[in-house]
Amino acid sequence: MCDLSDISIKEAYNAIIDGGSTNWMMLGYHDDTVITLLAYGDQGLNELRDQLIDEPWYGFLRLDSRFVFIDWMPQDASDSLEDRRKRHIQQVMEMIAASPVTHGFLHMTATTDQDLSDESVMHLIHSQQLQLQKQQQNSDDNDTEDDHHMNEDNEDDGNDNNVDEDQSMMKNQQQQHQQQQYIPSDEELQEAKAKEQERWTMIKQQMVDAKETNEALLVGHVSVKSDASPLWRRRYIVIQNRELSISMDNSHRTLVKKVSLDELTRYGKCDPSLDCYITNAVVLETKNNEIWQLLADNRNELDMILVALDIVSNK
Repeated sequence: MCDLSDISIKEAYNAIIDGGSTNWMMLGYHDDTVITLLAYGDQGLNELRDQLIDEPWYGFLRLDSRFVFIDWMPQDASDSLEDRRKRHIQQVMEMIAASPVTHGFLHMTATTDQDLSDESVMHLIHSQQLQLQKQQQNSDDNDTEDDHHMNEDNEDDGNDNNVDEDQSMMKNQQQQHQQQQYIPSDEELQEAKAKEQERWTMIKQQMVDAKETNEALLVGHVSVKSDASPLWRRRYIVIQNRELSISMDNSHRTLVKKVSLDELTRYGKCDPSLDCYITNAVVLETKNNEIWQLLADNRNELDMILVALDIVSNK
């Protein structure tokens, strides 16, 4: 389940479906489960494209007389981000479909800028309109055929009852199987815990060795946000030689920012008394009062970032 309680989402949604000047909105993640309004506007698809970020997001657009739901997933998104999308997208789409006005809205999945070009979107609208017309025609044909076979359906009621009984029996068996699922013993739990500790000891030692040889302690994709922008952006980070390098991606390596870890005044998990608390996020604050946040895809990646920072800081 995801949290869509942000009141600004409802306000932007109502403005779009009411036919006012606002005709698009972009929704993104505040943390793993909380979805917030990132941006909205009145200049349509062109303006929305100017707001593209390298983060998973959901868009809702009024284009002429049609409503379009956009599901944006970057090409380099991790498996955990894709899993989160699969868990939440149905709930977001149900919110979009809450008004009778938006019933039959078009759904498109996009991973590149080209997917959101005018040509691509208009082609989608045209093709889905043809598909809906075909489905409607098939439905009308089926209704006519059903009238002709009404008596035959009545004769099959007894067989339908037998099918229902079989399905009910299978459901009961599945429930019993779930109740009998294996529960590990205390000894097995302790063994698993020991293996996990051994794994982390090995990871820490590898990072220590990398530090001594001036190699990278940690590389990978995370979501990054600075205090200068409210938007999270997908970036490629490298922790090496007491520096955090933030690049556009791992192929082009277009450097966005290089942060000296010697200049940090604090780092660690979000402090609720100082920061807007976000699960799996690391906060770094420098001596010149710059604040950067790194949002890991999961708890394991969060711990790896913290371990790397601890080793660089000799903790």
